[in-house]
Amino acid sequence: MLTQGFRFSVESKRRRRFVGNIVGENRSQTISESQLLKLTIADNDRTVRDGSGLSGKVHAGAKGRISVHFRYRYRFDGKSREMPLGAWPRDSLESIRVRFDETKLRVERGGDPAGQKKIVSQKLVLEQAEIVRREQQQAEHERQQAEQTLTLQAMFDEWLPEAMAENTADHARAVRRLLELHLLPQTGQLRVSDVKPEHIRQAVVTLISAGKISTAISLHIYAGAIFS
Repeated sequence: MLTQGFRFSVESKRRRRFVGNIVGENRSQTISESQLLKLTIADNDRTVRDGSGLSGKVHAGAKGRISVHFRYRYRFDGKSREMPLGAWPRDSLESIRVRFDETKLRVERGGDPAGQKKIVSQKLVLEQAEIVRREQQQAEHERQQAEQTLTLQAMFDEWLPEAMAENTADHARAVRRLLELHLLPQTGQLRVSDVKPEHIRQAVVTLISAGKISTAISLHIYAGAIFS
């Protein structure tokens, strides 16, 4: 029992020397790189602090990888605020301290860094949404302009390779021959915006009148697919 008590005392002192900056311990020490390197899975969810107010939460990730996420907590306008400072070892401890000092100074001067960061983030989201909206408008405008000059023949030539990508070359040639024989001679040079359902209907009726029912059905299917 005496031996076990002695071992516990030594282990406890050793732990105190290492985690002198852990919550509940002596916080007069400064967090150092060497101390962070000694952190293990057993320290998961612990909070390390030093006397200056810098604190970070230990996180044990996949394969036991240790990281410490530093934040600065303060109050502004009666509300609790939390400002991220970085994550070690992705960010160096030195850079985290620089951010901490800058953030603390801004708070002491009456600023609200976390609130300002949120406002900036929201502004960036709105600006990005506006960029996307304008790009969509531009794309729609270009599409409409293209339709005003695009002929049915050109549209068919663009459509066929993509539509027949999973079919055999013979099938693709058969579809091309079908439309080039029974639809495109009359409508190929028309602008897409000028092609009406009546043009396709007339081509189908002509085939039906000639007794080519299956060909008429195929023409109706593929002509519709071009515009779908």
